[in-house]
Amino acid sequence: EHGYGINCPSIRAVLTMLVSISGFAIIWIFDRLSDMASLSVEKALRSIIKSIGVLVGFSWEQAFAAGVEDIVESLEPAAEHASAQGHRTHWMLFFVKTGMAFGLSVVVVPAWRMYILRSVLRLRKDYEAHSTASRVRKSEHTPILELDSSRPVA
Repeated sequence: EHGYGINCPSIRAVLTMLVSISGFAIIWIFDRLSDMASLSVEKALRSIIKSIGVLVGFSWEQAFAAGVEDIVESLEPAAEHASAQGHRTHWMLFFVKTGMAFGLSVVVVPAWRMYILRSVLRLRKDYEAHSTASRVRKSEHTPILELDSSRPVA
């Protein structure tokens, strides 16, 4: 029961860091490739990048869940002692889990809004402006029908 098992928080934290670092490297490479690719390839690479982002998010969720689970399990001996004295322990464990989830949300959500969401919205606005300008430039410089001015049009 003690030691390092496949579901222990330490292993999940290490796995999460490996997934995050690998995901960052793959996203960086795919982002560079998408800048040089055609529109259809760029869309495909952007979809893969979003999928990798979801994978990294789920790995962090698993790491946090393992940590909370480990902390609650460490409280079970105290809960058993309280249960022997006639107290309701399932409520105590419920409030510990709920309090930890609330505390984590109080820390993570404002930081996410302050840094990640703001950056994503700015990048999306820049990308849309860039793609619109690129489409306008292409339509201005691409002739629909080329005519040779030296020959009369019949």
